[in-house]
Amino acid sequence: MIPALVVAVLARSSVLSVWLPTRVLPDVALILIVLYGGLRGWRHGLALGLLGGSIEGLVSAAPAGVPVFRLGMVGLGAGMCQSRFERTGVLFPPALVAVATLVADLLLAALALQAAGRVVVLGGPLAADIAVQSVVNAGLSAIALPIIRRLFAPRPATGEPLS
Repeated sequence: MIPALVVAVLARSSVLSVWLPTRVLPDVALILIVLYGGLRGWRHGLALGLLGGSIEGLVSAAPAGVPVFRLGMVGLGAGMCQSRFERTGVLFPPALVAVATLVADLLLAALALQAAGRVVVLGGPLAADIAVQSVVNAGLSAIALPIIRRLFAPRPATGEPLS
């Protein structure tokens, strides 16, 4: 998961930002963190979020700590939903990614930037961009979920009977 996270952050900051407009630029790192945290629990989600935020902080122009706080809290929140992640329908994980995108960009990033002394204006164009990005992230998470579930879902121990 860590190599995929590094590739996702580097691709978003270099290649994808040149090819795609900001409005539809997917946050693949956030998608990976939410899906992994939802599958594995809050400890794994928090750890991957903090690691992803640290990597993003190295290549981002945001003040130090903002990406760490943003992705760490997203991973923690997604991990808290683990009990519902597997027991609900197929729409819950993409909806969780959409909500995580909205929360991460509107609330967490804005609060962290304001705490760092930056002025953040939450107006119509910014809200529209974040809404479009949440839909894009939800669509990509629906595509990525079967792959991530197959690779990283917890498996029962070999001595346990399957129930």
